[in-house]
Amino acid sequence: MKSRLEETLNILIELNTFKNNNIYLNEEIEEENDNINDFSEIEKRFKLTIENLKNIDKNQEDNVIKELIDLHLIYSDFVWQYEQIHEMIKKCISEYRDS
Repeated sequence: MKSRLEETLNILIELNTFKNNNIYLNEEIEEENDNINDFSEIEKRFKLTIENLKNIDKNQEDNVIKELIDLHLIYSDFVWQYEQIHEMIKKCISEYRDS
C-alpha cells in the first residue's frame, strides 16, 4: 500500500508543479513524505501483532486484550495515514482551478 500512497503523492506533486506550486507548500509535501515513510513501520507493527494474535494463549486474557488494543491502535494509524493523503487530495480539488 505504501507504493500507492507514494504514487498518489507524486501525482499531487506533479499537479502542484504544473500550477506553479500554488496548491501545496513545500512543508506540506515534506510532511506527507514523512508520513508515507512511517507507513512501513506501521506495516511491521501490524504483521508482528497479527502473528502475536495467531499464536497467543487465549487463556491469557490480559495478553489477548493488550494485543487487540495494539491492533486497534495500528488500524487507527492506518486510517490517519489515509486521512492525511485524502486531505491533500481534497485541497487539490478545491484549489486547482484557482491556482
